[in-house]
Amino acid sequence: MAIDKNKLIRYRVYDQCFSNFTKMYTRSMLRDKVNEALLAVGLEEVGQSTVNHDISPNGNFDRDMCPDVDVVAYKSMGIEGTKENTYYRYAEKGYSIWKVDLDETQVLQLQNALLMLNQFKGLPDMDWVQDLMESICKRYNITIPEADAVVELDYNPDLVGLDSFFSPILNAVLHKSALDITYNGGYEYTYQDTIHPYYIKEYNNRWFVYGWSEKFQRINNMAIDRFITVAISGKIFQANTHVDFSEYFDDIVGVTRYADVQPQLIRLRFTPQRYNYVATKPIHGLTQRNYDDRCEITIEVRPNRELEALILSYGADVEVLEPQSLRDTIADKIQQMYSTYSQK
Repeated sequence: MAIDKNKLIRYRVYDQCFSNFTKMYTRSMLRDKVNEALLAVGLEEVGQSTVNHDISPNGNFDRDMCPDVDVVAYKSMGIEGTKENTYYRYAEKGYSIWKVDLDETQVLQLQNALLMLNQFKGLPDMDWVQDLMESICKRYNITIPEADAVVELDYNPDLVGLDSFFSPILNAVLHKSALDITYNGGYEYTYQDTIHPYYIKEYNNRWFVYGWSEKFQRINNMAIDRFITVAISGKIFQANTHVDFSEYFDDIVGVTRYADVQPQLIRLRFTPQRYNYVATKPIHGLTQRNYDDRCEITIEVRPNRELEALILSYGADVEVLEPQSLRDTIADKIQQMYSTYSQK
């Protein structure tokens, strides 16, 4: 059964209070503790009636959390004190609604999830994965079979800067810290900047960090392999009020989003053999429309370098039909390639 965040927080508070044998919690005290926890994460308070229902015999406190056990939490909850001032705690010290045994299906599902999680062990700042896996396996008596890997994620362990800069940048994003950096802008051009990092994205085996650049006064995306130095800045972190990253990539292919370029309708024609590939592996799943009868697709995105590179990767199997500006750009690059390969 699904459980919302508000209810999950309430149940965690109940469990903590019922497990505390050094203090007595009445219903009103439970309400206050619940609302304190809810407000701390920006959620609405609840009334006394909600708390009363949660812990009543007709409530869902135990059934939501322990669906495979018949009212375990309520049966284990003792009521002590006078009628006028009843307080609540578990009958047994050490009891918790979170101490629930898994059935065979749940064990298998958790085992599969751990196998997938195991693929991330090589990434920087992911040493905790091994500790977490060992803890979960010990807690639920799960054994991860020794076998050849059957799932592999594309990953470039030799990417420059990955070991040195990924962890401090990730920590800065999580803990909202500004960074003083030295960055290689390309063509032997380096510069210093203070950035306020908000988001990290992987694309084409490269990692990019997005944040506010004090030098350029805009959201900037920087490849982690181009960083030269990274250090925590003494400047106050500027919160992200510029970009919603859940939508930021909706109208681009890749990672580059030019502010002065608007989304355009891109029409591409493929050879029949290549079209089948593109139809099942969309270039831009959010906007792509397929036209099977003429082996064409349309997408609506902002043209950028990643889109150009992707189109060129299809070689002679694709033709840009619209817009003319993109068709001309691709034609120029093909001509340059032809000139390069024509030289003896």
